[in-house]
Amino acid sequence: MLYKDVPALATSAERTAPVKQINDRLGHAVGDDILCRFVAVVERMLRVEDVLCRFGGEEFVALLPGTSAAQALAAGERLRIAYVDESAVTQTAKQLPFAISVSIGIGELREDEDIDGLIRRADAALYEAKVRGRNRCELAGDTLGEIVDGAATV
Repeated sequence: MLYKDVPALATSAERTAPVKQINDRLGHAVGDDILCRFVAVVERMLRVEDVLCRFGGEEFVALLPGTSAAQALAAGERLRIAYVDESAVTQTAKQLPFAISVSIGIGELREDEDIDGLIRRADAALYEAKVRGRNRCELAGDTLGEIVDGAATV
C-alpha cells in the first residue's frame, strides 16, 4: 500500500553485529527473534493508518500518512528508545555478546517526488545515522545525500 503526498519514516533494525553474523554465531532462531521483537515494538507504536513493510534483510520502511518531518523524527526517536529498552531485556535474558540498537533515516515526501525517491533519500539518511555512530535518527534533506544538521540523537 502506497500513499500519495504523505511523509514517511524509513527504519532499519540495525545491530552492532549484522543479522548474518548473528545467525552464524548464535543460530537463525536468535536472529529471527531479534527481528520479530523489532516488528512487535514497531507495531505497538504505529497508528492504525501507518504501514510497516520489510524492505529487505534487516531493513524496514514505515509510511506515516499525515505526518510532518518533525513529527516523524519524534516518532522515530520514541521507536528507537523503546526498541533499545526492550532489547536490553533480550540481552539480559539471552546474554547476547553484543548490543542491539536501531538506526533510523527519515524523509518527507516532496510534491515532485515519487516513493522511490523518498526511499532513496531516507536510505541516505539511514546510512548517515550508521556513519555517525548508529543508534540514532537522521532526517534527510531535500536532495539525495543531504542530511539536516542537528538530527536527533539521545
